[in-house]
Amino acid sequence: MSRSSIAAPREAVSRSPQAYETSSPTPADLRRYLRFSDEDARIWLDDQSMVMLHSSALGALRRELIESVGREGARRILMRIGYSAGSQDAALVRKRWPASDERSSFIAGGRLHALQGVVRVETVDLDLDIERGHFHGEYLWHDSREAHEHIAHYGVGDEAACWMTLGYAAGYASAFIGKLVVYREVECVAAGGRCCGLSAIRQIACQIMSTAPSSATGTLRTSFR
Repeated sequence: MSRSSIAAPREAVSRSPQAYETSSPTPADLRRYLRFSDEDARIWLDDQSMVMLHSSALGALRRELIESVGREGARRILMRIGYSAGSQDAALVRKRWPASDERSSFIAGGRLHALQGVVRVETVDLDLDIERGHFHGEYLWHDSREAHEHIAHYGVGDEAACWMTLGYAAGYASAFIGKLVVYREVECVAAGGRCCGLSAIRQIACQIMSTAPSSATGTLRTSFR
């Protein structure tokens, strides 16, 4: 998936997404709130208790859910789990960086998802004005562990598979903005696609993604007015 396949940023965007790459909260700022406590065997992200999980274990869980309740049932469950996690991370950013501008704070959601080892998010286009109730965002996903694990169990199929990751994005955006935001992945590795480059990157069709055998790249698009 190349940037040329994504709609050009609209004139309403006052600053490019790259302008926010070093804005607060930075990845280093976020890492300061991640701590390991030997005394009580806890991992903390601010005041939220976390669990470290092998990505292969997540893949096994996905497989068990799919085989137990079917793909649609598994998708709903995993999206709800992701939505809950995204909502809590939005609350963390709002609480700890209340003075940060809204675009910088919003982008922190992708940084938190990367910190948790789920996916690396690249913001392609972001037009956000909470006061006016306006939002449009386009993103690239790199190295989606969820896509990789799905492919490991089922190979490349004909439908999207990054359900929990998608739910996280919707939960974070909805909690941050205060309106229901529904993301649509316009492409996903798990749904197949063209190969390109040395990595044999494959496009996903969850509604926009691509991946190599050990990495996944995707694009999310969403908007509301």
